[in-house]
Amino acid sequence: MVQSEDRNIQITTDISFAGAGSPTLALDLYEPVPRGAARRPGIVVIHGGGWAHGDKAQPNFVGMGKFFAGNGFVAASINYRLKGEARAPAALEDCKCAIRWMKAHADQLGVDTEKIVLIGASAGGHLALLAGLCGDPEFDKGEWAEQSSRVAAAIALYPVTDVQEFWLQSPRAAKLVEDWIPVDGSDRQEWARRMSPIEYASSDSIPVLLIHGDADTGVVHSQSVKLVEKLRGLSRWVKLLTVPGGTHGKWPEGPINYDQWICDEQLEFLNMHGLT
Repeated sequence: MVQSEDRNIQITTDISFAGAGSPTLALDLYEPVPRGAARRPGIVVIHGGGWAHGDKAQPNFVGMGKFFAGNGFVAASINYRLKGEARAPAALEDCKCAIRWMKAHADQLGVDTEKIVLIGASAGGHLALLAGLCGDPEFDKGEWAEQSSRVAAAIALYPVTDVQEFWLQSPRAAKLVEDWIPVDGSDRQEWARRMSPIEYASSDSIPVLLIHGDADTGVVHSQSVKLVEKLRGLSRWVKLLTVPGGTHGKWPEGPINYDQWICDEQLEFLNMHGLT
């Protein structure tokens, strides 16, 4: 572990949260300093990469950790098992384990366990929604089993919400799905369904904020629209921020600073739901 400070943020890297010290199951912790007397909200940051690559130390996810720590959150940016190490549902199990780790260490971290949120981009956005909406105890495996993996809200940037539909989007999308879900022949469609956040939308679902460009060809904008429609049909709180001309993880340049707009909207969403 390496500890440093950056603009009143304490950063501790490579903390193991599961797997007996496995480097795959490690997180980087971003904490605001100095610590006050009150408990702080927590946020788990989940990187993207098509379930096949990516890392918690990529600049955009480091930026997320620093942004939320700078706004009073204890942020844990996590790694999880990629498809080369283990296929689905391993990544979901790891995300849920990271939530339970944060709750198990809440006293040490000064975190309010009722104010833990998930955020992710692309495949990380999919996993944030999946971990946030899926309450199936089958996927709560591993350490810190005495803790619940339920969270208070989820934020997802350009996520897959329906894996079955994404499978049919393009040859590239099909390969990503086929490389990630289990290889059990006739059960593959069932696994694609079970790994779809939209399947877990219910009358008990947490608040959700979605951010998606309408020119995204990597994960089409309608993936987010579809989840919005289902959650609204269930009278659950959901909001979609559509970036005109936005592609997969890239916003257009122009008079609007979309990065700032999205940051402001994220904080407004969290404040609205009493999570700041």
